[in-house]
Amino acid sequence: MLDEPPVPLHGDPDEVYDKQDMIAKFGLDPDQKIADWYFHYTNCLFAVQESKGGYLRDGIAQLESTILQLKQKGRKVHLAVVFMERLGREKQLYDIDRDRDNTLLRKSGKEVKVEGVGVHFFVRNDIRELRARGRL
Repeated sequence: MLDEPPVPLHGDPDEVYDKQDMIAKFGLDPDQKIADWYFHYTNCLFAVQESKGGYLRDGIAQLESTILQLKQKGRKVHLAVVFMERLGREKQLYDIDRDRDNTLLRKSGKEVKVEGVGVHFFVRNDIRELRARGRL
């Protein structure tokens, strides 16, 4: 697993919850998959982030489980983020729309959504590049 803090997609978050916080404060099931972070941006958007060293599909599954649980507990989720070192072999299945905050797309061009929430994909170099372009 990567130890990556929440991606500042809409500025720095003002509330940040890790896995243990989500279990303790929101009652998420520790026996289910839980993403690494749940956080709130100052523009009133809530996001879930999973940092993965392995496969994107595993990160998406983790986001799906977490978002479903959070919504069942009455929590809002507006954005989903997967952070990885690199995309690897799964690159043949996905595209990244860099003009739309690194929105994850299927090769068909359809946006990847988890429980109705759009997924954004980042690697470390993306953060540096987006900051340089004034996008973060």
